[in-house]
Amino acid sequence: MKYYIKKLGKNELGSVGRDRAVHRGRFLLVSKSPQMLEFFPPLSETQKNDFAPVALVPLYQNSSKRIYCNFVYHNDRFHGGTRNEYRLYSNKELEGGDRLFKPGDYLLMRKINEKELNPGFYVDLITSKDKTLYWFCKAAVEASPVNGGYASWAGVIEPFETKVNLLDGLDNAVSIDGKVLEAAKSASAGKIEDLFSNQAMFRDFLLVGYEGKCAITRTSIEYGDYFNVEAAHLRPKSQRGLYLPSNGITLTRDLHWAFDKGFFTLTKDLRVQVHPKVDSEYLHSLESREIFMPKDPFFKPNPENVKWHREHVYGLFLKSGVIKGMK
Repeated sequence: MKYYIKKLGKNELGSVGRDRAVHRGRFLLVSKSPQMLEFFPPLSETQKNDFAPVALVPLYQNSSKRIYCNFVYHNDRFHGGTRNEYRLYSNKELEGGDRLFKPGDYLLMRKINEKELNPGFYVDLITSKDKTLYWFCKAAVEASPVNGGYASWAGVIEPFETKVNLLDGLDNAVSIDGKVLEAAKSASAGKIEDLFSNQAMFRDFLLVGYEGKCAITRTSIEYGDYFNVEAAHLRPKSQRGLYLPSNGITLTRDLHWAFDKGFFTLTKDLRVQVHPKVDSEYLHSLESREIFMPKDPFFKPNPENVKWHREHVYGLFLKSGVIKGMK
């Protein structure tokens, strides 16, 4: 395993006025060293102020909630300006609704899945109260060949991994603040396809858009990391479908299975259309039901993707000889 260690600097944590409010954005500088950048999703010099939403799981909150923050390459230097720096922006949710991060503290991070380009991070806040990890981080940063309060470390940090194991898996809570969502919505067509590059982001954004409930039944069953609402593709990834929120809806696990088998589809006006050869009272009870429409049109199903499902998935179960559905 590889860990990323960052010592927090005063200049990164904003300026606090007499009203006790923060008057500049709080962020973490990320070193331009390849050794440090390898932890983060790749960003481009050619695209001005390129960015990617990154999910952070705050171990210091004893929570497996995924909190999305913007990772931005302020690359004005290559576009007529002077800035040339990477920043990972903090937000209230990440800091427990207050200014939790203090100068001199350390953030200890590792990727949730090291094989993915943008899998998100487990992150722990290390203060002087935690003497063992604090002095470990301090020694690692002081010995690091990368200046500015950065270090990487390969191995297993047992206290960190103990906290990860205590989470008992990732739960279903997701936080995507307005700045992260607005940045994603303003991305160009080509860029937005790069942003939504994995199933985890597809699922998380859909859960936020559909308020954590099934688009059809508006129900969910949840206990810890057990959750019966899933992100269903309209056009599967295997058929050149994308991970964009507009290519999916949320469905309970049984309805997701039926949707993928073509037991039902959606009409042009986004109503349930059950195949006439399906023998399922439950599915037929949902006939013509209009799906929940997210408040933000960013999440609205793309009509072309809905059409693709009707034309290519609806009735697919007949090709395998399966006729009966759910009773």
